[in-house]
Amino acid sequence: MEISGIEELSYSTKCGPDLFNILMSELAAHSIEISSASAKRLYNAFQRGFQGDDPKKNIKQLHLLESVPTNNDLAKPDELVVNRVQLDKLTGKCPRTGAQLRLINLDQIQKKRFQESLLYLVSSSYQERHRNTTKTDVAEKLYQFGEWLQNRKGKPFTAIIDGPNIAYYMQNFQQGTFNFHQIKFVVDALEQMGENVLVVLPKKYSQDWFTIQKATQTVKQRLSPREIEIRDDLIAKGKVFLVPTGSLDDYYWMYASVSMDEIFIPPDNSEGRWPGNRPMLISNDKLRDHKMSLLEPRLFRRWFSNFIVNFTFSAFVNDECIDKDIGFKTADFYSREIQGNSTDGNGTTWHFPVIDWDESEAFCIRIPN
Repeated sequence: MEISGIEELSYSTKCGPDLFNILMSELAAHSIEISSASAKRLYNAFQRGFQGDDPKKNIKQLHLLESVPTNNDLAKPDELVVNRVQLDKLTGKCPRTGAQLRLINLDQIQKKRFQESLLYLVSSSYQERHRNTTKTDVAEKLYQFGEWLQNRKGKPFTAIIDGPNIAYYMQNFQQGTFNFHQIKFVVDALEQMGENVLVVLPKKYSQDWFTIQKATQTVKQRLSPREIEIRDDLIAKGKVFLVPTGSLDDYYWMYASVSMDEIFIPPDNSEGRWPGNRPMLISNDKLRDHKMSLLEPRLFRRWFSNFIVNFTFSAFVNDECIDKDIGFKTADFYSREIQGNSTDGNGTTWHFPVIDWDESEAFCIRIPN
């Protein structure tokens, strides 16, 4: 059924799958997810609009309080799909349609906006923490860091390490410390994988002693001779960037990812390297600081999905570790945002993340050709 007057809104088609794809593309350009109420309204619209002669092919009507039904069975090629589905967490593949969800990266314009957002955040967070000072060059220092990364001579850095996140990992026990042995452990593992590593550290950790937080207490930690040796060796070899006092180090390793030329390492590459974007960011930080909420949701989600690599290993007690294995994994294997993907000539399959569903679930719509 044609929609009356829609041509006045400059749409090239008046009805059918083509119009639906245009409308969903517009939605995807402005939103990254929908609510469960919106998913149900979409479902009900399709239920009303697709009532055919064959009752077996009709969409089941929902009761007032009933939610959109889940169906993970592979659909027939000519079958209309309007279902809640459970996506494969590791591959992003839809069991109902066979559609492969993509990992969508930031384009150059979006990278520029992300840079500008971080420059604003580093300045505003500094002013928030230092209300009685007029010093405002923290954004300029962050910008200069990005310029240095892009223009420095030598092999580009391919792995940026969130130093404190590594050093404090699993150190929440009585003898826990800021552990330089853990930083060296991760650096060595990445270098063995063919990566050129840069550790981002707040300047205070370049001292022989500094304060750390243990439970509710602030205590003094003095580095052992071996830790001083590790720190000095990393600095001497140019593997450490010391973040200026007053700036949050998170902004620096985040800024690094969108300041350098990007390289993609394909799966099953001949060098045996970890697949994905370079530079990759090694951190388990979920970045739930209230300031991060000021970043555009789409930009932040795409950035996080493409650059963050999580890690896991057994904690060190001083310089000893029970298990010398380390595991790395990407934060996401596909982008959790509204996206349409072709499915072998059978039209476009749309997947919608739903705010109040599980993060691996999606509302799936496919109108067959």
